[in-house]
Amino acid sequence: MTFDDLVQRERGNAWLDEPGFASLYVGIGPRCIGLERGYRWMICLANFEVINKGEGVFTRFVAKIEQYQLPILIENVLNDRFARFLPKLGFVQVEDMVPPCFLKDWPGSLTG
Repeated sequence: MTFDDLVQRERGNAWLDEPGFASLYVGIGPRCIGLERGYRWMICLANFEVINKGEGVFTRFVAKIEQYQLPILIENVLNDRFARFLPKLGFVQVEDMVPPCFLKDWPGSLTG
């Protein structure tokens, strides 16, 4: 199953087959990020590993899924180098989430 297949289902979680990834587990559906924001639809990258780090695989995948203009949550970022890279793609660290999680929001998607 690819990301496009998962989007066609409109919600759910699945291990995906995407170019350059050794493994990729993604969910689409309502998530709560802070009680003041309530539940909102988002794309959640829960577990993934690229085959060759540093070759743009993750950056290209983020560019692909940005077309849906849903918030993108990356759960449990344990790699410090990766955590320092995510703000370059527009992600911000979510406060009070341990292990650290990062979110890329779209105007109005989490606030409206």
